[in-house]
Amino acid sequence: MNNFTNTKERIKLARDGDEAVLSKLLEENTPLVKSIAKRFVDRGVDFDDLMQIGMIGLIKAIRGFDFSYDTVLSTYAVPMIYGEIKRFLRDDGIIKVSRETKRNATQIRRFEEEYEQKHGVSPNVSEVSSALGISEEDVVFALSSSQPVSPLTLEGEDGNDFELPVGVDDSDDIVERFALLEAIEKLSREERELIKLRYFKNLTQQQTAKIMGMSQVKVSRFEKRICIKLKSLLE
Repeated sequence: MNNFTNTKERIKLARDGDEAVLSKLLEENTPLVKSIAKRFVDRGVDFDDLMQIGMIGLIKAIRGFDFSYDTVLSTYAVPMIYGEIKRFLRDDGIIKVSRETKRNATQIRRFEEEYEQKHGVSPNVSEVSSALGISEEDVVFALSSSQPVSPLTLEGEDGNDFELPVGVDDSDDIVERFALLEAIEKLSREERELIKLRYFKNLTQQQTAKIMGMSQVKVSRFEKRICIKLKSLLE
């Protein structure tokens, strides 16, 4: 049995209540959480708090692991760890959300977990609304306010999403790719378009120049400036 299959078997055991296996999985993936948490140390939050929030994301990844994806736990967990930390930072004041909405979101998440454990499926909005006495509109709003943005896709100028290539067996590489995606999102529209054409669609500089209405020389210079900018954003 290879490590990939073995880890999936252990995830199943952890989801079935084997606390020892869960603890071992958490221990093995703590360096992953740490590497992600380090990227938020300049947000005015204690590193230990970031680690605790990141570990919650890891636990959710283990308990919610989708076995239909041919991916390792670290790959699956990265967006959930990021999302959990970002949600914490947002709710903690970076993006203000009302106390009532926060309270509703907490109640909804707790109810969803209990419902899924009992029925094996997630409840729909009307079931949540009926069980908690919260209007369907407020349920939707609370859920959307606490939902992390999908981290591994980027919207192109044509309105279509394109994915950041992700490996299946290198958690450190996953984190770096994730950080790169966040840096790309800070670029201007024109800069993002060039990166998409050159590095996601693998077009040559000449092909890119034709699409963007530039000379090949200008694309070359523009690309170099963008790479320098990205390097600065990643430091």
